[in-house]
Amino acid sequence: MSEDRIADTENAQAADAARDDERTSHRRRRLFAALTVFVVGSIALVLLELGFRYHGCYYLGTWELLTWCNARTSLGYWELDKVKQWNSAMVSLKPENFHGTPMELVTFQRECPWPRYLFKTDLRLVFDKRHRLRPCPPGAEPFFVSNSHGLRGRDFTARKPAGTCRLICLGGSTTEGPMWNISERQTYPFLLEERLQGDGTGRSVEVINAGLHGYNSSDWLALLQWRLKEWEPDVVILYAAVNDVHWPEWTEDHDVLYGPAGRPQPAAWLEDHSAVFVAVRDWLGGGGRGPVKHAFINSRDLPHLVSFRLRVRELVRTCKTNRVTPVLCTFATILRPGMRIDREKHPMLYSWLMRYYPFTPAEVRTMIDAYNEEICSIAASEGVLLVDAASAIPRTQDYFTDFVHMTPRGNGLLADLVARELKRRRYVPGAVP
Repeated sequence: MSEDRIADTENAQAADAARDDERTSHRRRRLFAALTVFVVGSIALVLLELGFRYHGCYYLGTWELLTWCNARTSLGYWELDKVKQWNSAMVSLKPENFHGTPMELVTFQRECPWPRYLFKTDLRLVFDKRHRLRPCPPGAEPFFVSNSHGLRGRDFTARKPAGTCRLICLGGSTTEGPMWNISERQTYPFLLEERLQGDGTGRSVEVINAGLHGYNSSDWLALLQWRLKEWEPDVVILYAAVNDVHWPEWTEDHDVLYGPAGRPQPAAWLEDHSAVFVAVRDWLGGGGRGPVKHAFINSRDLPHLVSFRLRVRELVRTCKTNRVTPVLCTFATILRPGMRIDREKHPMLYSWLMRYYPFTPAEVRTMIDAYNEEICSIAASEGVLLVDAASAIPRTQDYFTDFVHMTPRGNGLLADLVARELKRRRYVPGAVP
């Protein structure tokens, strides 16, 4: 019996040892599986992050990360800033905006901080296959040209040639023609000059493109007052509005725009450092948020709207004082009441509107309409020519690439509208067509 008991005991111990070994082996397998999932998941996340940085590095908000991305991506984030020279007074006024910039900071001297920047002079550039700006090869057609005055377009003499009717087109990127997708010959000032030439009177028409992307009323008014007497224009045309819209003014619910004041720091850090986080947030529609109730303020006494009103009026009176004819244009947009934006059908339009979340297309249209009402009111009270581009340009993707920038066809129609009204008023040579 004792031998049987000993054998049973040994068998039991062996069974226990086997079970212990099995449990240990099972734990090891689970640990190995977990580690495998973690490692594979981490590698996949890193690859996904690198992929999103490659294609969307411009989403990221730190100089260091953007510099890293710019050296490795097909989309050169700094391409637009490479062509700029900054106002030294603006650099002194807001040094935090330039601290840590990886670019060589080129400046021009001015006591007033406006206009914020001009283009570097005498550039002739094309985009290469990686969408980076490069010097234009000899004999090739440049995509972007700047002149000796720091504006887009061919050069011109500061003093107006005898027998020339000179026009200046003021505004932002919608006047400049976005240099990232509109070539020199597709800008509305270039097309306007084409429309106004060949009238048979022998008098030349010269159109200066004084639009620079990002310019608001502080910029274009300062540029005009700085250069008006030097450039001697006969006509000044203003097509601008959207860069003066200060979105936070249109709602009191700032937590909806920026998130609550006690927003978790990890989310803030991820917004600046993870392209995957930003892409997923945008894909979900503003951080996974659908339409959010918010108080929309539809007022004509908002500070930036009032400032715009005062500066447009000052532009008109500056022109009149210097015997220059001012022309105002209402600002066109693709947005219309009841419009629904489909992410798949309208990716550019969708991505632009996500910047102004949670405002709806109808609300953004209301904002732009408010600025257009100011333009119309000033044109009527000051007795100046108004070109109603906002009503005349169809609100379709044939004419717009996003909610305000136009296609070459849209720029051509804007040039047609302005040319027709200038000729009708006899502001330029040529009869009414």
